[in-house]
Amino acid sequence: MNQEFKDDKPAGLAPAPASKSESGFDIVEAGDDDAGGAVTRSQLIARLADHYPQLVAKDAEEAVKTILDAMAKALAEGQRIEIRGFGSFALSHRPSRVGRNPKSGAKVVVPPKRVPHFKPGKELRERVDQALQIGQL
Repeated sequence: MNQEFKDDKPAGLAPAPASKSESGFDIVEAGDDDAGGAVTRSQLIARLADHYPQLVAKDAEEAVKTILDAMAKALAEGQRIEIRGFGSFALSHRPSRVGRNPKSGAKVVVPPKRVPHFKPGKELRERVDQALQIGQL
């Protein structure tokens, strides 16, 4: 069963008038924030609250938490997540293998596991490529 999260805006939530990118969020160049180019959960919450002034920060925090929890739950249940225009998350299976203990050099059996895998969508790949071409990244 696929779980699909659509990127439609909720009813009654109009974007803030000054939007600078196609998504409505400001484009931030790598290295502009404190996390070494990564957008943190708190920065995502702050951007969401800024973008939708009618949302208080607590509501934006709850929205981000709900979405991330739903995604984590779907992956934990073995489901695939597809967000149109952004990409998809699926589980990859890593079989058991023999590794080495870096300290002693002894052989160690590494058990099989499932790991999340992200595959960017066409629109995201094109936007990143375009940003690289114009020197934003």
